[in-house]
Amino acid sequence: EALRGAVLAGNAAIHARGELNRDFTRMGTTCTTLVLNPQGGLIAHVGDSRAYRIRGDRIEQLTFDHSLQWELLRQGKMSPDEIYRSEPRNVITRSLGPAATVPVDLEGPYPTRPQDVYVLCSDGLVPDGISLYAPNQVTLLHHVSQALRAHKLFARDVDYIVKDNKV
Repeated sequence: EALRGAVLAGNAAIHARGELNRDFTRMGTTCTTLVLNPQGGLIAHVGDSRAYRIRGDRIEQLTFDHSLQWELLRQGKMSPDEIYRSEPRNVITRSLGPAATVPVDLEGPYPTRPQDVYVLCSDGLVPDGISLYAPNQVTLLHHVSQALRAHKLFARDVDYIVKDNKV
């Protein structure tokens, strides 16, 4: 509940700012947060930003977009193949700020493993027209995962080298 409370506090602050200035009326943003604790990964989510877990060669989308296309998919009115080809595009059904209150999706806890990689992203990670189910998105996320793992290994090596140089 603390995670939900933090997101709701963010919503209240954004909404209050929007109410103070006509230019900011109904401004909004999306939010995806991840907390890792001994029980696992907990996610609070509003909007179309996403959380993925990469475990080995498997990539899982852990959040559901709050967008018109994804709502239609959930209702069975659109197929996964149609989701990125239909118009209107980029219609957000839920975001922080425009309203005084907002439903917050809480997901998890998701069990974690030492080699798991979590990717939280806005709509900038995946180019338009690429379906969640398309092999090229899996390839893209695989490359992101490999880059993150390489960075983690590199950072560990640098830390080790720095430690050796200080001794």
